[in-house]
Amino acid sequence: MSLKSSNLLDHDLYSIQHSAENGTGSTAQAGGLLVYYTESSSPPPSKSALSPDNSRDLRAERYMLQAVAREVFVADGNKKKLQYPANRHRTAKCLHVRIAENVGIKRSIEHNKAFYVGLSICGNSWTCPVCAAKVQERRRLEIAQAFAYAYGSDRKMIMVTFTFPHYSFQTLSDLLSRQSEAYKRLRSGKAWEKTKGRIGFGGLIRSLEVTLGDNGWHPHTHEAWLVSKNADVTRLREEVAKRWLNVCKKAGLVPKGKESAFLEHSVKITDNCDTSEYLAKHDSSKHWGADRELAKANSKTSRSIKGFHPFALLADIASEEPARPDAAQRWLEYADAMKGRAQIFWSKGLKDEVGVKEKTDEEIAHEQEDKADSLALLTAHQWRIILRYKARAEILNIAEREGAAGIQRWLADHEESTQGDYSDVAPMSDQRAEFKKAKAIITKRARLKREAEIDQSLNDILDKAKADFALASAFPSYS
Repeated sequence: MSLKSSNLLDHDLYSIQHSAENGTGSTAQAGGLLVYYTESSSPPPSKSALSPDNSRDLRAERYMLQAVAREVFVADGNKKKLQYPANRHRTAKCLHVRIAENVGIKRSIEHNKAFYVGLSICGNSWTCPVCAAKVQERRRLEIAQAFAYAYGSDRKMIMVTFTFPHYSFQTLSDLLSRQSEAYKRLRSGKAWEKTKGRIGFGGLIRSLEVTLGDNGWHPHTHEAWLVSKNADVTRLREEVAKRWLNVCKKAGLVPKGKESAFLEHSVKITDNCDTSEYLAKHDSSKHWGADRELAKANSKTSRSIKGFHPFALLADIASEEPARPDAAQRWLEYADAMKGRAQIFWSKGLKDEVGVKEKTDEEIAHEQEDKADSLALLTAHQWRIILRYKARAEILNIAEREGAAGIQRWLADHEESTQGDYSDVAPMSDQRAEFKKAKAIITKRARLKREAEIDQSLNDILDKAKADFALASAFPSYS
């Protein structure tokens, strides 16, 4: 690949913003397509709580797991004979499929974090390790704000954990449906209204977590209840446990003869719960620290008998010696069962009361740093090289450490090493033209095929009519 210096060019797709003191820009030629670079004088110091190397290692792990998820979804899409196998699940396209002519690489001025623009983003916290990290960090801040509001308004938060027995033969979809039914029953009727009034109930935040262990799928919830500071938790625990038993029995979640054990273990309440206690219930991962673990539930990788997070299934699939031969099947079951379900739920009106702005997971996943240097615009050809080498995380690491020059060097090295391996990718405009042409051909073929089928049907009808007429002539009916 030849690299040629020139003046920074304006580009309609991305605005290349650069400070006056930040040096120069350059362009590179790759596969007949232009890529534009800008460079800051020096990368700013990272303000991450983790060291840059640890943070980059975690990012690389997330991108690796996301790539495994894509492979599983695409393989299943092929198995189902989908026209576009990646349509099996939107996570299969996340940070992989281009939605613009070029793929941009930007670097946050404040945090020195590099990120891509111009790619599809799924925003799915259940199935995407990359989006989950971003979305759950925002949710963590929102939850912390709610706790601060509770104690600042002379009230308190109590943590209520709900669980129920589960067995290896049960499907996750069935368990979740029964769990939802139990929750609806739990919070209906005069008894519930009376309990709310007595404890000064002001709303709740619920986090749904799913793990997998020797006893199968284990969906359970951790709820933070905003209540009066004088609420009697001991009495509340007895009332809630009995009510939870009754509604779970009606939902078919309590085996016969297990009532006593259910009452003892199914409900746990922590009084005067602080932010760290609540967040820590959701993850034991060493990566995040005790005060970051609610929204980081999706980084749990322990394989203890109590269960591990489904992301561990992806790690197992990627390992040389998988521990679970059914890992891919289990992952697909999980992905389908969690579709459309909220990971974090707030009572109606509580976000407004606390002052938290309503945003979907997808909106959060799409958010970008306001102040960021644009380091590069990659062509479709260059992006394909990066995908071929599974270097998405590596390129971001290079962008943070070495800037545009490092990206240029990497592309130059790998372009040369792949000469002749594959042809250049046409510009997006040419691709669209080819697509329209191909679509027209396919449409014409489909029309001709349909016309042929109609002609054949008409011929069959005509042949049958002739046969019926011949039969009628041979054996005339009698009145």
